[in-house]
This record gives sequence, C-alpha cells and structure tokens, in this order.
Amino acid sequence: MNKFKRPARADQAGDEVIVYRPSRVQIALPAASAIVVATLLLYLGLLFTEDPLPAGDLGKGLLLALIAGAACFVLPRPKGVQATRSALVVGRSARGRIPWADVVAIQVGPSIFGRRVVVALKDGRRFTLAAPLSLLDREFDQKAEGLIARWESHRKRKR
Repeated sequence: MNKFKRPARADQAGDEVIVYRPSRVQIALPAASAIVVATLLLYLGLLFTEDPLPAGDLGKGLLLALIAGAACFVLPRPKGVQATRSALVVGRSARGRIPWADVVAIQVGPSIFGRRVVVALKDGRRFTLAAPLSLLDREFDQKAEGLIARWESHRKRKR
C-alpha cells in the first residue's frame, strides 16, 4: 500500500480514491509573501516622490500580510484533487470531474513557489492542479508519481 495516498477512502463504487489537498502553510506563505512584496514595492516607489510612504503605513501593510497569512489558517482549505479509478476530480462541483479518457498527459511543471502538477486534456486545454505542490512538501515527487501512475493504469486498461 502506498503511504502517500492521503486519505485513502472508497468512492460510491467502492474504488479507492487518492486525495491531495494543499496544507494551510502552502496557502498562507504565498498569500502573505505577495502582500509583503506589494507593500515593499509601494514603499520603494513612493520613496522617490514628494509624498513618501510613512513608516506607520509600511507597518500597516506588513500587519495586513500577517493578518492574511493568519486568515489562511482559519478559512477552509480548497477541496484539492481526488483521483478515482474513473476520473480526476478537481474542486467541489461535478463540473470538475474529468474522465481519465479525456486526459492526454500529466506532467510536473515549474511555478513561482516550486513545482506543480499540470494536466493536459484532449481538447487542448491545460490546467495546473491546486495539489500536490512542492512548496514545503517532501513527499511531492511521490504524490505526483501516484497521480501519474493512476492515470497510466487507466490508459493501460483502455488498450
């Protein structure tokens, strides 16, 4: 049994479902970082004008980043990704159910905060999965391999 299938559970047909969700830290770190960078860029931009940003306002921006990071720990996490035997389920709605037959490729690609899994579909669309994400996840490679293996096992059954 693969220890990286978290949590492994059964769907309505009794098939095992692999579920991956981003951790709260994986959500909070990019959100807080974006606000800190935006605040510092604003501060630097206004530093060379006649009306520079006061240090108190800089502190408010950094406080906002702290609050945004903390909010990520309080708010519900995104649904993530579920890999069943018949489909890849992304998000909370039935619209996010993608049959494996529609998946052309699953690859690992770069992003600003590490590596992510990218899915290519028959109709030419490509999208990046919310999870797994390599940022602060030592098991990312095994999780990505688990998704790819699930997709490849479906491809082999269809031949």
